[in-house]
Amino acid sequence: MAQIDPLDDEEKPLDPAVERVRIKLRRLLMGSSLIMVLGFIAVFGALYYRITQTSESDDAAAATNNMVLPEIAATLSLPSDLGVLIDVSLSRGQLVASFENGPESYTVLVINRADGSVVERYEMRRGAP
Repeated sequence: MAQIDPLDDEEKPLDPAVERVRIKLRRLLMGSSLIMVLGFIAVFGALYYRITQTSESDDAAAATNNMVLPEIAATLSLPSDLGVLIDVSLSRGQLVASFENGPESYTVLVINRADGSVVERYEMRRGAP
């Protein structure tokens, strides 16, 4: 059996090249550890933020549960030559309504929300490709 000499327990100084590599590795380890810790802080911060903030969908769901509907803001009179209503959207205080007049013809109306007047009217026809 090999015997360990108690006098050989002392560490010998490292070669200068090996010492430089050890210092570089230590710096790399410290840098990557710092980035990992900052990543954990960011993730837990985001989780905490999402848990503590109320969302608009929660507010909308609460309003729906109360079933309080707003009053009718206005009644619009549309031209009689329009076809089937296929889409309505609200943009910058104006309503944009799309109507299908047939398989190849569409009408788009831009309606002022304030007074219900038709601001613009677009007729679209599907052409041959």
